[in-house]
Amino acid sequence: MELKYFYTLEWSPAVTDIRGQYPLPLDQTLEIAGRLQIKHPTDPKTKEAAVMTTDFVIDVRTAGGTELRARTVKMAKDLNSRRALEKLEIERTWWQEQGMDWGIVTENEIPEPLAANVRWVHKARDLSSAPDISPHILGQIEHGLSKQMERRRNPLPQAALAVDEQLGLEPGSSLWVVRHLIANRYWLVDMNTVIDTGKPLAVTRSYMNINQAGDSA
Repeated sequence: MELKYFYTLEWSPAVTDIRGQYPLPLDQTLEIAGRLQIKHPTDPKTKEAAVMTTDFVIDVRTAGGTELRARTVKMAKDLNSRRALEKLEIERTWWQEQGMDWGIVTENEIPEPLAANVRWVHKARDLSSAPDISPHILGQIEHGLSKQMERRRNPLPQAALAVDEQLGLEPGSSLWVVRHLIANRYWLVDMNTVIDTGKPLAVTRSYMNINQAGDSA
């Protein structure tokens, strides 16, 4: 679930930085636990006090500047546990005393289709990980794919394979480019509906020049 939440954060244009498993100062959380009369978490092996962490610390761009927000990811059912709530109270108190926005994210706040789509395109974001695709050939592939998408007759893999054959590319190259184009928002699709690779894909081309996009990737 943390990975799914990471994908939703990564997709948000307002999020400028994501840090995972942010450690809280042990001496301070121990003091808070003592003050609240709550048992501090311990290492199950050593029985020593364990460093507490917050799942995500996020920089968010707002109208007033950049805000720091802390988020802990939990299954909704776990919030019924008294012990889980005690540990969360230590964490909440620490962030409150820093004057920071802290909150809990459950599976109910994570859009599954968006997380699934970002997961599919995630590894294709950087052109350097492409299967022998240069910025120049990227533009040719995008042009051929756009023609295929306009027709909307073939499922996505078949349309991509047709472009591979036209340009003499290794099978799968154009499908990788589809993911790259979506990941970098050169192609705009409905990310809140799971992309079905068994069907044609409806896309809108952004105004960014695709060759410039390849140069900057």
